[in-house]
Amino acid sequence: FPHVPGIYNGQQVEAWKKIVDAVHAKGSIIFCQLWHVGRASHSRNFHHPMHFPFLSPFIEIFYLLILTNEIVYQPGGAAPISSTSKPLSNRWRILMPDGSYGIYPKPRALQISEIPEVVQHYRTAALNAIRAGFDGIEIHGAHGYLIDQFLKDGINDRRDEYGGSLANRCKFLMQIVGSVAEAVGADRIAVRISPAIDHLDATDSNPLNLGLAVIERLNELQLKLGSKLAYLHVTQPRYHAYGQTESGRHGSEDEEAHLMRTLKRSYEGTFMCSGGFTRELGMQAVAEGDADLVSYGRLFISNPDLVFRLRINAPLNRYIRKTFYTQDPVVGYTDYPFLVSKGQRGTGTGTVSALPSGYALFSHMFCSLTETENQKTFRPKKNAPSGSKVGVLVPFLLFLFRVLAFVKRVFGGAKLQKHIDATLGSGNLREAVRLPPGEDINEWLAVNTVDFFNQVNILYGTLTEFCTANNCPTMSAGPKYEYRWADGVTIKKPIEVSAPKYVEYLMDWIEAQLDDEAIFPQKLGAPFPPNFRDVVKTIFKRLFRVYAHIYHSHFQKIVNLKEEAHLNTCFKHFVLFTWEFRLIDKGELAPLSDLVDSILQL
Repeated sequence: FPHVPGIYNGQQVEAWKKIVDAVHAKGSIIFCQLWHVGRASHSRNFHHPMHFPFLSPFIEIFYLLILTNEIVYQPGGAAPISSTSKPLSNRWRILMPDGSYGIYPKPRALQISEIPEVVQHYRTAALNAIRAGFDGIEIHGAHGYLIDQFLKDGINDRRDEYGGSLANRCKFLMQIVGSVAEAVGADRIAVRISPAIDHLDATDSNPLNLGLAVIERLNELQLKLGSKLAYLHVTQPRYHAYGQTESGRHGSEDEEAHLMRTLKRSYEGTFMCSGGFTRELGMQAVAEGDADLVSYGRLFISNPDLVFRLRINAPLNRYIRKTFYTQDPVVGYTDYPFLVSKGQRGTGTGTVSALPSGYALFSHMFCSLTETENQKTFRPKKNAPSGSKVGVLVPFLLFLFRVLAFVKRVFGGAKLQKHIDATLGSGNLREAVRLPPGEDINEWLAVNTVDFFNQVNILYGTLTEFCTANNCPTMSAGPKYEYRWADGVTIKKPIEVSAPKYVEYLMDWIEAQLDDEAIFPQKLGAPFPPNFRDVVKTIFKRLFRVYAHIYHSHFQKIVNLKEEAHLNTCFKHFVLFTWEFRLIDKGELAPLSDLVDSILQL
């Protein structure tokens, strides 16, 4: 397809290194999915009328093809290759460069003599991926693409050694896996299959037998090599695409569970599954032994912080399918909102394209472009859908905010935003907290107050099942410090309340301040009230008390959740900001004085 990132030449290897390094810098791992579409392509060439010199080098990493005048599906306009010469049915359409959809053309069945060349291309792509720094590769043998076109008897109509019997239909896949394993090592290879999925007409008369045949051969290869593969990735029959469930046979849930469990028990290694998983279904699959790992694709595209959201059971952004295949540098992958600003923030026989396995890449590589875009005109909302344990940003409002932020950037405004992008996103916290030259201090305080409110809200949300009225009957920061609640309006005299009740009162009160246009003006250029700084100081003083309670009462839980690095970074940012603008008296910081002093290096 046009604009698909490749991994078949040196220029692409160098470009991928920047992306892989960005993922590793976030403490994560990244596999490169090797993907040859086979007949799911087109034979036409399209001439593009212009270059795109305004694209940044970062975006050009992904869209090397748009820098040429000619957008090519197949070299020389040749027919796509496959196991067969049968085209896809009219049920399916291919996305054209102009946004329209066309009919898939008739493919060309590979000659036996050509197959070793394709196998070599997979081997070369795998070696390139390792040179680029990827931790491993996933061979995409699923969803109706080239390898699946050999595996499925609904497509493969060959009468030679690559068609007919299960052994023959598995031969192409096993040659690829064997060659790649020899080149980079079996433990750096994963294989993806979808025996029960009919995406792109990829049907099989007996999906269970097909899956077992592949697994039998992978087990034999692992035994021969004396090493396990990284994992086997199988797509569930309930896989959804284009708004409909797709599977070769629409059986009952029991039948589908039987298929997956049979495959899981048969495979001698790590078993990953994917396809229509929710948080609850994923947890259930692992708990009941139906999977060792669960993969999320589309939800990871629309939720760059998906792991964090799943951990705290927060609401998820809905994905927008029409932007799944966009090359737009602004609308699409990079504009889905985070819960909170963390403040750290192909073609022909000669092409094997590369996709980030599970698409998890986008949650890491684009974080610096998205997680610090806050403006005073955006206000958080604490109310979340039923079942949520933590207040979150309203996705629709955040979407509107991002549109406004982009327009302001394009037309020369949003100096504050540029400053945040240049400092906070780079990890330079001391520089990030300083007032940008020429900017209004109240505007700067308002922008950051929203950020810190959301940070603390989310951090505390990870602890709601531990911080209960029974466990924390008083809001305290160790034995010497106890906090009582009063808002001066509904509760005028300080009262003793449990920690969760105190935080509830506090978050409701802060939200009320942020929503009050007399205090936090919604319109740009509107004046701030004379007591604005006093309100901000009270907000920050009370937010500090939540940090103090977390550190004194729940730090071990934070460590168990592996969130201590995030907590410490957020608190450091908070302390540096409050100290820069003298928002909290030194005496109020006493419960965490040692930690504060170490941050400030006093």
